Amino acid sequence: MIVDKIIKNGQIVTSQNIFEAGIAIQGKKIAMVAKEAILPEAKEIIDAQGNYILPGCIECHSHLGLFNPWEKELESETRSAAIGGITTVMSTLLEKDPLPDRFPYYQDLVKKYAYTDIVFYGMVMTEKHLEELEESVKLGITSFKFLMAYKGEEGRALGVEGSDLGFLYRGLEKLKKLKGLPMVHAENIDIIYALNSRYKQRNDLALWSDTRPHLCEEIDIYTACRMAEEISSPLYIVHTSVGRAIDIVAEFRNRGNKVYLETCPHYLILDYTGERLKEPLMAKVNPPLRTKKDQDLLWQGIQRDLVNCVGTDHCSPSYEAKRVDGNIWNMLPGFPGMATMLPLMLSEGVNKNRITLEKVAELCSYNTARIHGLYPRKGAIIPGADADLVIVDLDKKMTVTPEILQSGANFSLYDGWELKGWPVLTMVRGNVVMKEGKIVSDSPQGCHIPTRRV
Repeated sequence: MIVDKIIKNGQIVTSQNIFEAGIAIQGKKIAMVAKEAILPEAKEIIDAQGNYILPGCIECHSHLGLFNPWEKELESETRSAAIGGITTVMSTLLEKDPLPDRFPYYQDLVKKYAYTDIVFYGMVMTEKHLEELEESVKLGITSFKFLMAYKGEEGRALGVEGSDLGFLYRGLEKLKKLKGLPMVHAENIDIIYALNSRYKQRNDLALWSDTRPHLCEEIDIYTACRMAEEISSPLYIVHTSVGRAIDIVAEFRNRGNKVYLETCPHYLILDYTGERLKEPLMAKVNPPLRTKKDQDLLWQGIQRDLVNCVGTDHCSPSYEAKRVDGNIWNMLPGFPGMATMLPLMLSEGVNKNRITLEKVAELCSYNTARIHGLYPRKGAIIPGADADLVIVDLDKKMTVTPEILQSGANFSLYDGWELKGWPVLTMVRGNVVMKEGKIVSDSPQGCHIPTRRV
């Protein structure tokens, strides 16, 4: 037998261990993982040059099309994702029209523009969305996001609608029957509104944390967990920023509840002072950046297996659209992060001895695939899985610039940072998309991947 490709001279990283072996690829799938001496012949040999081979990263939290047309962001942001070693992007569908009617439109866009594979998760904001849940699950969408924040004026500014507790309760009930996964943005908007007027005269990054204090997130995390416990529903908390979330989730898990916790590199690395940033105000995000103590607690949560996934909450406004007039109250929340997710976890995590490479594979691929219904097609280097792979050079140093990241957002919070540890090759279903920081795929070859939770 002659296979299409073999990757040799590498060290394979799984969520459990690291071992020397080669990978045979036939078509879009992994055909064999074995000692190189017993691998079949191949049409093409890829030399990993002694570097590490990880399962392709899965971006578990992004917002494509939030600030620009979908087709534009599908192309630019999936290219940027591939630069950073991401092979599958999970993105919200922010759709007010009936989703089943619009779904073929999104699938068609993916085929035309995406350089990575795409997984959709739904945004549940209206009664119509609740009614459509069953049909959405049939379409291969099984994760659904509820916004406990963004009610009222704040939601209207972004074109979204938050959930009251009764709406969330009914959503949890329905998704339990459908074997879906409710995802919750936990921030108590009532407290936020009560505090806003106290800080209107300030224009600094720290005020954003003052107006959205730890308490807002902690209250709604606990409330959502308690509600899910009552219904016997699983629960996924997105973009956790507060360290105390670790103890809250541990409490509910110890009682047998399935609660999953996601965080982002910016909550692990940056704090509310913005002291490491060229332009601190550009780090405005919801939830806001917290303290160094919160960072330490989140890293400990990762080490204790209480944080399950790392995503970025990626969105891609231009520098000009984000900054507006330089007043933080008028600036858009959010920033790009996909291309730097893996380099930051390697540089700030592995190379600073906070976590292992196996933990990176677990947080950025394996757990996401299992929790969101993609495993074993994604998240693993095993025969039969999609040949989604990233080769990483742990010693490679590069300085971050917007130009090398290739996002449609023409800025990065980490502009000027030297990071140690970068992907040098990204493969999506057997197709080499990125090599040595350059997109080498002739055309988009991504597809929509349906999910199925068991």
